[in-house]
Amino acid sequence: MNEDKNLDYIDENAYVYKNLDIEIDLDFITNSNLSMDEIKALANKVADYYLENKEQILEYIYDEFKKTGWFIDDYSKDEIFSKIGNPKIRIIDEKSYTIIYLESELDDEHIIEVELFLNNENKYMLSYVSVDG
Repeated sequence: MNEDKNLDYIDENAYVYKNLDIEIDLDFITNSNLSMDEIKALANKVADYYLENKEQILEYIYDEFKKTGWFIDDYSKDEIFSKIGNPKIRIIDEKSYTIIYLESELDDEHIIEVELFLNNENKYMLSYVSVDG
């Protein structure tokens, strides 16, 4: 990770990437046996995954929108990608994460979530997409 992508400490449960508007929420920190350095390394790893695979993640969300009809009649694919906003990545435990779009400009009431997890081969996998609101 290059220097302009360093994490800024917010409080004991969250970090934000400088200039990237990606917040990493460390909810599981109190239940973890990991050191703060290990937790920060984990946060960096999942943020790197997000940054390197953002288009794939957005495609995954868009495919789910097509199946369910969410937002498809209102916006083009490019508009959906531009309006989805910046993520908050919630670290649930060492292998489970949620990518949450709280500030989507698609409408005023829905929160978009994507489940991300590490499989047994230590590869990130996208799971379900939900739209709550």
